[in-house]
Amino acid sequence: MRALALVLLAAPLAAQELRARFVDEGGASLTDVVVGGRPVDGQGRIVLPVPGSGAGRSVPVRATAPGRVEALWFVGCVGWPLDGDVGEVTLPRAASLVGRIVTLEGEVLTSGWSVSAHSIWSPPSGSRARLEGVVDQGSGEFRIEGLPPGRVNVRGEHVAKVATSRVQVELESEQERFVEVPFSGEDPRRRLTVRLSAPAVAGLHRVELVLVDGDGARHVQEASVRAGRGACLFSGLGPGPFTVEVQAGAFAGQVLRRVPG
Repeated sequence: MRALALVLLAAPLAAQELRARFVDEGGASLTDVVVGGRPVDGQGRIVLPVPGSGAGRSVPVRATAPGRVEALWFVGCVGWPLDGDVGEVTLPRAASLVGRIVTLEGEVLTSGWSVSAHSIWSPPSGSRARLEGVVDQGSGEFRIEGLPPGRVNVRGEHVAKVATSRVQVELESEQERFVEVPFSGEDPRRRLTVRLSAPAVAGLHRVELVLVDGDGARHVQEASVRAGRGACLFSGLGPGPFTVEVQAGAFAGQVLRRVPG
């Protein structure tokens, strides 16, 4: 009896489309928009086949224009229109934020901070803008461009993940707004965890650590040692660099490590 072999050929996924017309705030056609790497026509329209979309797959497509807010769609996602027509899309002129993260006492925070801005504005697809900025280590200022007008949530975060700060602001089209993001918690720069391990603390059960900061102030903490390891947290510190000494047994007065500020 001859076996019947079946060969299944996978048909390529049909590409979905993105259809749109781009306009400014007054409803006039935008002809300098680029969508997925392709320019729109003289009426601000585009029909863009998106390879790889469909059958449960979504592909990100961006629409950009000089000086205007970027739009982002995920073509082929759940709820995507069958004909790919997202209608008339208004790309407003972008705004920007300049600011600082400050304590309640007015001190500008710099080292280890980053900033992100989350907008409430969304194109017809429902996507939202999230842009990031870096805090200058010298001046403490940050700058975020390309934001849409309207409400924007600004979030500051420290690299140590022990501190965050938030504020909400209103932006107008083409506005450059200065904002101070208030931080009411303890400055994470003033905290330092010291971890101990053998051989520095071999055979010891309790040690005293002395941390000397850049201002010459001495901070003393005790740490329990188990299985050759221990740790303690210093807080309320001045600027670095820091010198850590252990005061116990044969290691009394020995400098363990110098830590940059």
